[in-house]
Amino acid sequence: MSAKTTSTLISPATLLHHSHCCYPALCSIYIRCCELPRAPAAVDAAVLAICHMAASAPLQQLLLEVGALPYLIPLLLEYDVTLSPEASIRLQLPFSGPAVGSHCAGAAAGQSQQAGGLEGGFKLLDSALVRPNMQEARSQHALLAAQALARLAGLLREPHRTPANAAAASALSALLTQSLAARLAEPDPRPLLVCLNSSMETAQVIWNSSMREELSKVLAGQRSHGSDLSALQAFTFSSLAGELQVGGVFVRVFNQRGRSGANASNATVTAATAAAPTAAGTGPSYATGGVTQAAAGAAAGSATAATTAGQPQDPAGFCKALVRYLYDRLVERCYRGAELHLLPQAEAGNVLEVVQALHGLLEAEPRLLGLLSSKSAVAPLVACITPAAAAYPPLYEAAAAATAAAAA
Repeated sequence: MSAKTTSTLISPATLLHHSHCCYPALCSIYIRCCELPRAPAAVDAAVLAICHMAASAPLQQLLLEVGALPYLIPLLLEYDVTLSPEASIRLQLPFSGPAVGSHCAGAAAGQSQQAGGLEGGFKLLDSALVRPNMQEARSQHALLAAQALARLAGLLREPHRTPANAAAASALSALLTQSLAARLAEPDPRPLLVCLNSSMETAQVIWNSSMREELSKVLAGQRSHGSDLSALQAFTFSSLAGELQVGGVFVRVFNQRGRSGANASNATVTAATAAAPTAAGTGPSYATGGVTQAAAGAAAGSATAATTAGQPQDPAGFCKALVRYLYDRLVERCYRGAELHLLPQAEAGNVLEVVQALHGLLEAEPRLLGLLSSKSAVAPLVACITPAAAAYPPLYEAAAAATAAAAA
């Protein structure tokens, strides 16, 4: 048999087309190997295989259909933020980007970058056989699982980019919250894993132990009764049911930070989480799979500082989102002939929260007033006067007229 014929026979695309019964079974075996707590080397090999299979769009979809997410996501929650620097130096990130590799402190050992692709995979599998404890093994599983999820959704950048998968991205946004799921695209997943294994409440992130418990129960049910990707995409956390989120910002938390003058941190972070970057900063720099431990701690600290300051990461985008929210609920309602002062109580409360958020944002960022120079931007603000003026007919008529004029 010629080399060309052999290559054709073992082509993944060819096998997937002609042997539909083979690949689902193989994918299922890899996925179930992720749940072997007493065989850490097998878990490493299985997750690494999933990472490589995610380079193919058909295999991506097949992995999702046979239940990859309910098995991979629990591995994220096993990351140990108290792992010692000596153990961290042995962790591997085979699909880390150039930005991670360029900071590698292992250059003194003759390696300027962490090995990637198949070479990095072989090195990882070799090291899995000599790990001294489960603490280190589970942290390695968490790092690999984060990269596997990112590749399944097509979130990583070159040279590790994979086909984009909207279904996977949607499910991850539901299961990890939109703000945390987006951080899977970062070349180093450690700051994200610190967040997922701590409790915090900021304008961009709400995550706590009750959410982890709810997530674990849902994923356990999926593993027991079969994975349903559409159900995962529709999942919502009960603790976030009453939270108003506009432009990726939790309005209630943003307003609370503003009222308390919270440029200082009001986030609730577990003591273990706080200790991790401290330990990294006070000790020597150790290479941790392409990033020094000190750099990883600094990255986690800077990310936390940015979110606990009470200000959104994109103030201009948040301002536009607030104005759009008011426009949709006030100006558009006026066009439909509805009385603005008859807003349902819950909706009126949300509108009030958004107005307070816009006020606080403009106070903190006066330059954003330039975004409100157009009639379309001013219209919803004028419309806010109308419900308050409803008790006094002349003032109500004047406010309604101003709304119509601003919207014209």
